[in-house]
Amino acid sequence: MVLLSNLVLPNKKASPMDQEKMLAVRLQNGDTEALFSMMLTYYNDMFRYALKFTADPELTKELVNQFFIHVWDNRDKFYAAQTIKPYLIVSFKRFLVAWYRKQQTMRQINIDEHDMAVQPY
Repeated sequence: MVLLSNLVLPNKKASPMDQEKMLAVRLQNGDTEALFSMMLTYYNDMFRYALKFTADPELTKELVNQFFIHVWDNRDKFYAAQTIKPYLIVSFKRFLVAWYRKQQTMRQINIDEHDMAVQPY
């Protein structure tokens, strides 16, 4: 369970764009609360987007969770000069395409292995 009581919210006087930049910088600096804040803000958008392609809620949850793990693992590459939502959406689309291609490759390998197993020598 994640406690968000210690979540540091951006300065209310800062513009929304400045708040997002500060959140991105915090993420780059390893602030897990920044990641949790992003998840709380954007998880549902990512879920709805991916569900259109998977039609499987459990798979979709797993993909969105894997994506946020990917964001965390690659936080040093997170580009703070842009607004977060468009950056996350584009990154998530790329993540889903890579996942889909991997699934297609795995299916092809399984088909090829099956074909080899049934062909007489």
